[in-house]
Amino acid sequence: MASETGGLTATVAAPPDVVLAALLDVESYPSWQTIMKSCVVRERDTAGRPLLVDFTVDAKVRTVRYTSRYSYDLPQSFRWTMAHGDLKRNDGRYRLTPRADGGTDVTVDIWFEVGFYVPGPVKALIRDQSLRNSVRELRRHLRL
Repeated sequence: MASETGGLTATVAAPPDVVLAALLDVESYPSWQTIMKSCVVRERDTAGRPLLVDFTVDAKVRTVRYTSRYSYDLPQSFRWTMAHGDLKRNDGRYRLTPRADGGTDVTVDIWFEVGFYVPGPVKALIRDQSLRNSVRELRRHLRL
């Protein structure tokens, strides 16, 4: 089974530090990301940022659980790599680029493999919806 890859860049009407704070507050994800059932930080770095996080996701067909390890190249980007879980692979990266208008171009790249048979077009649909929904829900959350 081949990994699915995808990326999306969208403008968010908030400065990079506000976007970054929202993205690193993983424990709040269930309150604003519709697919997230729970997010539990198991380990933090000396700056208090998440290093190891347990996720439970409503994948519609089934509940998916996985643990991700985070690494940082701030203020430009951070990434996660799946440590273990129900998927074969779930890695990604957020890149934040400040805009002259005070907003932020947010780029999210993902690499995933479910580990069980899913037709290619369905995997592509899942990937694309995931990317679009994550940015749309981030925008909505930051307008609160």
